[in-house]
Amino acid sequence: MAIVRMANNVELAYTIIAARRATTSSMKSLVRRERTSHTALNASLERIAKRLDVELEDNEVSLLLRDQSLPRRDSLRALSGRRFDSAYVDVAVRSHRELLVAIDSVFLRSVQHPALAAYLTDSLRPVVSAHLVQAERLQSLLTPRQ
Repeated sequence: MAIVRMANNVELAYTIIAARRATTSSMKSLVRRERTSHTALNASLERIAKRLDVELEDNEVSLLLRDQSLPRRDSLRALSGRRFDSAYVDVAVRSHRELLVAIDSVFLRSVQHPALAAYLTDSLRPVVSAHLVQAERLQSLLTPRQ
């Protein structure tokens, strides 16, 4: 559960940078949607943890996930304008693809409680998938045609 929370927090960290730097209305829309969704996902996860009487304490894997996101955040902070928009969308596509793989290959295979399984399949996965579709659409618009 702590790893899932950190995955949401990583996405939220990207949106904090993007909220100040996104230049187009479609980029700003993606950022707002991601911020709203991942905040709500964390709130749902907190409710499940409380119901199960589980403390969400960071662990080696969640901290590694956070640390691995730092170079991506640093690279975004160094950009502005269209270059930022393009880089942010690339990060969003990559991170959402990675999260979907983690959900399918790791989280769903190891989850033991029905409430957490439902969270993964009914809440987290559909939201991450929808964000990926929107980010891929924007990526195709921002990528120069050859």
